[in-house]
Amino acid sequence: MNLGSWDSAIIKSLAWVALGIIVITLVMGSLSTTASDIAGLFVSSLLFLGVYLILSLVGWLCVGFPVHWLICKYANASFKVYVVVSILVSLILYFVQSQDSILFALTALSQAMIFRFYVYKKT
Repeated sequence: MNLGSWDSAIIKSLAWVALGIIVITLVMGSLSTTASDIAGLFVSSLLFLGVYLILSLVGWLCVGFPVHWLICKYANASFKVYVVVSILVSLILYFVQSQDSILFALTALSQAMIFRFYVYKKT
């Protein structure tokens, strides 16, 4: 059973999704020009990264790594399997927490797809 290069794939998936969220936030919001606003944005970004990394690592430890192991053991580890599992986890989150969980579901789906892209990629 080949688990691929999951260690570098998880780091890349966390980094790309975090970067995407930060860029979307900057584009959707108004860019500040005062030093106070820029300092606030910097502190908010650091706070976001800290919370994002903690929640993502807990999610990967509790759900992602066991599911990746099961997929590698019992399935063919295609993109379709990762999409189906991500959608199932998203639906479970939706029914437990309603609409507030859509952001977490989209983040999990994005991380899973980027993870799957890098986990078996030949360097």
